[in-house]
Amino acid sequence: MGYRSNVKAVIVFDDGDDQNLKLKVLREKLKAAKVPGYDNGETLWSMGFEDCIDPLGQIRFTNDHVKWYADYEDIKAIEQVFEDVGEAGGYVFFLRVGEEGGDVEEKSWGEEPDDFDSPISLNQEVVWCA
Repeated sequence: MGYRSNVKAVIVFDDGDDQNLKLKVLREKLKAAKVPGYDNGETLWSMGFEDCIDPLGQIRFTNDHVKWYADYEDIKAIEQVFEDVGEAGGYVFFLRVGEEGGDVEEKSWGEEPDDFDSPISLNQEVVWCA
């Protein structure tokens, strides 16, 4: 089965006339880009990207119970998207929580906008085992 993680990321561009255009172009690229190593024609968008209705101006990424290894081709492709967004003037906030206690990874790409309020937070809890 392997070691699994829960992953979330949010993509934003600074407010401006071209914010929606940049998100639209990114969305179209993600829906067209095939996932490396997958023979079923799956796109990067289908790996966990989604539009955010409220607040507008965000694309969110969620992938739970995933083998998030930096050397996996699909993970490389997703992280390359995050890097490309940062280089294009956008901002990506990323949070990964692994199965083991204390395995938390927080990263970002690009410059954080002044008014950015992250929709992602870490919530640890103690639960009963089945």
